[in-house]
Amino acid sequence: MTSFANPAAALARALTGSFASIVPASVPAFLLVESIGAALALAVGCWLFSPQPAEG
Repeated sequence: MTSFANPAAALARALTGSFASIVPASVPAFLLVESIGAALALAVGCWLFSPQPAEG
């Protein structure tokens, strides 16, 4: 089983005709969901690592 953690890899696999390719129709949904996940990860990272105001 191959991981498609890289959007470029998913797009390239959709364009190949080998037995290891993926269905091109599933790529847009995959890229959308992956983009949403990246945005959420960025938001959580910014929240976790934001500077805290000094107390009193």
